[in-house]
Amino acid sequence: MKILGLPLASVLLFSALIAQSGALPALAISAPSPPRNLTALAVSDTKVFLIWDPPVNATGVIGYLIEYKTGSNPYSILISNTGNVTTYLNSGLVANASYTYRVFAFNSVVEGNPSNEVTVTTLSVPSAPRDLSASAVSSSQINLIWTAPTNDGGTPIIGYNILRDSCTGSGVLIFTTTNSSTKYSDMGLTANTCYRYNVEAINAIGNGNASIHNATATTKPAPLNTHAPNAPTGLDVK
Repeated sequence: MKILGLPLASVLLFSALIAQSGALPALAISAPSPPRNLTALAVSDTKVFLIWDPPVNATGVIGYLIEYKTGSNPYSILISNTGNVTTYLNSGLVANASYTYRVFAFNSVVEGNPSNEVTVTTLSVPSAPRDLSASAVSSSQINLIWTAPTNDGGTPIIGYNILRDSCTGSGVLIFTTTNSSTKYSDMGLTANTCYRYNVEAINAIGNGNASIHNATATTKPAPLNTHAPNAPTGLDVK
């Protein structure tokens, strides 16, 4: 419990003197109980939304103080007075980082005990897809398959970028999928040609890193035409 502006001993002494003089009744302002049900929601890679319920005895509460910390570091004051509201948007944070919060209610004299602690991790782009492989199925088609990232960044994966080059240069985006499927068929290719692929996962925050290992495959040679032609028709001799 903290006394706002004056040490507790000074406040009690002042209260006693006023009571003895008969001018005013003894000061008897109790500390608010802790705020309840503190919840933290990561809404982006740099923002966390906090919401809580007022104390059970919220009469006289004029504001809230919010503290935060990262890891095992000590708490620091995030904001000393939110006013008499029970929500707060903390912005300017670091992506994919964990933050712990607690909230205090206070009245005109004294600050109460803290709420429950809550820890939340900010959102981020996905990690890299894994186990990418490529296999040629014809002279013009290569099939790709991979495993989803181990970390989706805190929000669902909504698609993948497919990057391709001809085994001689940097990958160029050729297609963006619009679902979470981990398969893709690249068609319309040139026969007997080497192609190299990479894949990036996408969530609401953005594009993640490309798969650690690229995959290569060479399309099959063009098929030979071994079918004998049909016999000519309509021969006429005069």
